Amino acid sequence: MARFVIQMCQQDDLRNITFTKCITPERFKHCTTGVKALAGFNEQTMRYSTPSLSLKTGHALQKLDIKVKRNATENTAEYFSQLCAMEFGDEIAVYV
Repeated sequence: MARFVIQMCQQDDLRNITFTKCITPERFKHCTTGVKALAGFNEQTMRYSTPSLSLKTGHALQKLDIKVKRNATENTAEYFSQLCAMEFGDEIAVYV
């Protein structure tokens, strides 16, 4: 997950991001972009250089979301969970 946070920090508007700040509905798209970059997604071939890393990172994000839910407002955490459940496969796993 450290590599994921480092990847997130490389995005222009997320220089000082933390785990808990990643897990918000507003940053869901940033998360999928970070996962794609981390796993070596190639836009031309629509393939990952490390497909298992994209899935492992997605599962780790979902586990982190469960932990964040304990401390976050319920609506924000629940919405992020729903995004993970509904859209993560479409954004990431479909290319594995």
